[in-house]
Amino acid sequence: MEEIGFEAAVAAQARALVGGDDAAFASWLTPAALLALRPDGRRLPRARKYDIVRASHDGGRGESEVRFRGAGSFVMRETWECRDGAWKAVAAELPSDGLRLPWWRRLLPSGTETTPQRRELS
Repeated sequence: MEEIGFEAAVAAQARALVGGDDAAFASWLTPAALLALRPDGRRLPRARKYDIVRASHDGGRGESEVRFRGAGSFVMRETWECRDGAWKAVAAELPSDGLRLPWWRRLLPSGTETTPQRRELS
């Protein structure tokens, strides 16, 4: 298996998320890091574009910060380790201050409110 560089690993993971390939995206994460991103089992917000804000490594350890845009925007921060010549994200987080919904989702109700029962007019 050909060894892939750190920046290429970060980009490949981001492309997998944008492409909707959940299996390929998860393959770059350890199980603990994946659970940290999705503690309730829900999917990550759908992304259409990504920008690598920061990707730096020192030997076998690295950190990345990637901004995703689509139905809103969010930032994903990860800590990576090189294990047996392959990069894996060992810790991941979606900071709450990095999640920004589109304007119409911020203005419209979230859908969690219950609608009142219909009453017949007399």
